[in-house]
Amino acid sequence: MARYRKIFRSDNKGVEYFMKVWLVGSAGYNFSDIQYVCLSYESTLKRWYEIRDNLIKQAEDMIIYEHNEGYTGNGGWEKDIALLQKLKPGETCQCDCPTIKEMEAEL
Repeated sequence: MARYRKIFRSDNKGVEYFMKVWLVGSAGYNFSDIQYVCLSYESTLKRWYEIRDNLIKQAEDMIIYEHNEGYTGNGGWEKDIALLQKLKPGETCQCDCPTIKEMEAEL
């Protein structure tokens, strides 16, 4: 259920309403993006796990691609997968990872 916060304006021109939202996306070494804006923490967690699973799938695909192309890697993708599998919501790691940011939106 969405929660609202009512603020009376100091200039007596009415009332402002704010609602808590969660921004869910991913971040890496040199980027960050927002993929979802969620109104409940439950839907935020669902999207966070979805993004994490997609990042794990991408890393697994890169392992297969490198193997098919004959590249010998340093095990970086395997390390990323291990880090992502242990990751909990709100934590970050040294690889591309899902993120959650809580904020208030003015209505």
